[in-house]
Amino acid sequence: MNFFKGIHNQKLSMHYLSIVIVIAGAMTFAVIQREARPNVNFNRVAITAVYPGASPADIEELVIDPIEEKISEVDGVEEFRSVSYVGAGSISVKIDDTYPNPQEIIDEVRRKIAEVKDLPAEVEDPTVVEAKASNIPVLNLALYGDVSAFDFKLETEKLRDFLKLQDGVQSVEYTGISDLQLKIKTDPKKLDRFDITLDEIANKVTGWAKQKPGGLFENSEKVANLTIGEDLNELDELGQFVVRSNDSGNKVRLADISEIKYDLESLQTGKIYGEQDAVLFTVVKKPFHDAIDVVDNLKDSIDGYAESLPENLKLKLYKNQSINIRNKLRIVTNNAVGGLILVLAFCFYFWTGRSSLVTAVGIPIAILGGITLVYL
Repeated sequence: MNFFKGIHNQKLSMHYLSIVIVIAGAMTFAVIQREARPNVNFNRVAITAVYPGASPADIEELVIDPIEEKISEVDGVEEFRSVSYVGAGSISVKIDDTYPNPQEIIDEVRRKIAEVKDLPAEVEDPTVVEAKASNIPVLNLALYGDVSAFDFKLETEKLRDFLKLQDGVQSVEYTGISDLQLKIKTDPKKLDRFDITLDEIANKVTGWAKQKPGGLFENSEKVANLTIGEDLNELDELGQFVVRSNDSGNKVRLADISEIKYDLESLQTGKIYGEQDAVLFTVVKKPFHDAIDVVDNLKDSIDGYAESLPENLKLKLYKNQSINIRNKLRIVTNNAVGGLILVLAFCFYFWTGRSSLVTAVGIPIAILGGITLVYL
């Protein structure tokens, strides 16, 4: 009697365990992170250095070679390969997989690159990016249209700030537009008329625009910091800057002899989005956020944001990682359902109904249990 009672209790325990597994598996399906690839590191570092206008040969000799010399001093680097092209160069560094702590090597590579001091002045600071699956963009979009350089740059910065505030977004980068500069275009005839040279204008504007501490102002009521100079970022304010004056009170202001405007440091070469001038954005999500949820939230936010853009600017998504993830999940689901149907068909054909039913129930429970263990 006790024997049969023990068997009965074992059956109940298995039933309860199966119910727990099904519930846990269903809950896991609701929260599990959907990705196109595992969140792993590749033990690689990508280094990029920009030297505007330089030839590939100059990039190789003046930029790539000094950086490679420093990288070769790092213990734990397995190999590195470089590519030089017009205006920039890149180096791919492979970290030794057998090294116990690859992150130490990556940090050391960064330090060594920071020690490179003999690069040309025009070379921008090299960027060092660790190659990780989590750094692969989940969404690419283009801001394109026909507006002034100042408006284009302003809308670009506003859009980047907007995207970075969205839930699940780790970083936002863009390409296709350079930084803004205040450009002063002088009139040669007016310079001759007032006997003013370009060096005189440059020295005075540069010296006055740099703010310097001027000490403290103190009285019986309060203490205040004094600053000498101005931050000349406003066009009207800069136009009123006095280049030269005399004892009679006559003044030559910068606006009297020059045109002052915002412009880009360097113009974009060619069209990078069809026939339109465009800025291309890449959005990287945070490592532990669901890719599909992040992209869906971004799409809804971007649709609303696009309505606030100037009339001549438009937004378009041109690469969506969530589409690939959905397609892969659909293939996996279809294969699972198709395989289950085939297994059940064979079971019911060769076995009794009860054995086939147990198998039919056991397969989904095993899958749900496996997914739960993987998630944990």
